[in-house]
Amino acid sequence: MSAIRTSFGVILTLPLWACVPLVPPAEINLPVAQADPDPDQAIDSTRRAFTRAAQSGDVQGMAGFFTPDGMVITATGDTVRGREALVQFFATDRSSSAAAVLHFGKFSRQSHLQECTEGGNERGRFTASATLSGAYAVRWHWDSLGQARIQRITFVTPAANRPLGPAGCYVPLVVRQQSKRIALNVYTAPRSEGNLSGPVESAMRREDWHGGSLKLVCPSWTTCAYYDTPSTHLANSGRALDHALWIVSFRFSPSLATEVMFGKQSKGSTIGLDSAGTTQLEAMWSGRFAGAAVTYGRWGFDVGIGPAVGRVDWRMVRENPYNTSIRSEARGRIQRLGFIAEMQYHHALLGPFRLEARAQLRQFGKETPPGGANFLNTPVADNSGFIGLGVGVVL
Repeated sequence: MSAIRTSFGVILTLPLWACVPLVPPAEINLPVAQADPDPDQAIDSTRRAFTRAAQSGDVQGMAGFFTPDGMVITATGDTVRGREALVQFFATDRSSSAAAVLHFGKFSRQSHLQECTEGGNERGRFTASATLSGAYAVRWHWDSLGQARIQRITFVTPAANRPLGPAGCYVPLVVRQQSKRIALNVYTAPRSEGNLSGPVESAMRREDWHGGSLKLVCPSWTTCAYYDTPSTHLANSGRALDHALWIVSFRFSPSLATEVMFGKQSKGSTIGLDSAGTTQLEAMWSGRFAGAAVTYGRWGFDVGIGPAVGRVDWRMVRENPYNTSIRSEARGRIQRLGFIAEMQYHHALLGPFRLEARAQLRQFGKETPPGGANFLNTPVADNSGFIGLGVGVVL
């Protein structure tokens, strides 16, 4: 009997030995790695294969569709981890929920499949029987051949209903946007930006340019009229682009980035009148600033801080409102250093575009306008803020 088996084995192996030299190694078809499969096709293929294994009662095959460290978390919070434990699990009635989710055609996915690193996250509801249904979440993993394997099934309701955050999966659009390093953002906030009017008016009051009971002045922005002084006119208070803030950012990682920014500050004029009513002082200013910041963010929120440099162009005019030929003037440009602190939120819109919201605080040192004691010989603080909406585009 032993001789018969030996002869039979030799006969079976002879065709294999005969074929070896006929197949050059270069022509052997080897499996090709497919790291990024079509998610829905890969998942549907696994579900069909799982259904066939379940219908034939192959619990080993059912557990084989999980990753080696795959797990099932039951609705009561029990965890079944690893293929050996899963083999025993699928041999019991407790597995009816997991089997219902993995059977092809019986699941009900909610929303879209979230793209993850080497996989995806699926949420939905299942029905195992008339009395057994609920929420589920499946974390799929793509193996080296592009096949879908189950990393985790969750039936605990809060966990199953909650979309995974940056530590797990991302909404596909967010993934695509965060894969870009550079972003260009523009913000606008009409009338919401701090300006020099408040500090200049305070300085004029301290130096008695508040007119007393006399009110006639001749400001540069209009004809002579009666004003309670000091009085301010903002030349660009209604033009959104004059308050625009431009930012270019470079992202080192999903959470860490650096940015440079520049923008205009309010352009305005403040006029005051001495208590005798014979001399008026008008301070006119306009400014620009540039800054840089390092930002750190999570879940769309970013905070940042960094240095800034600003410039204010001053024009000081002192004259008699009744005789404008009696006048003197001083001009000057003052550079100053400061810092910027900010907080922002961005939300993906469509393609490369995203919605931005930003709050920014700018702090600079005090400065004395040009002209000395004959004009406004008091340091003026130049601190401002910015709250606005904007649009960003990733490049």
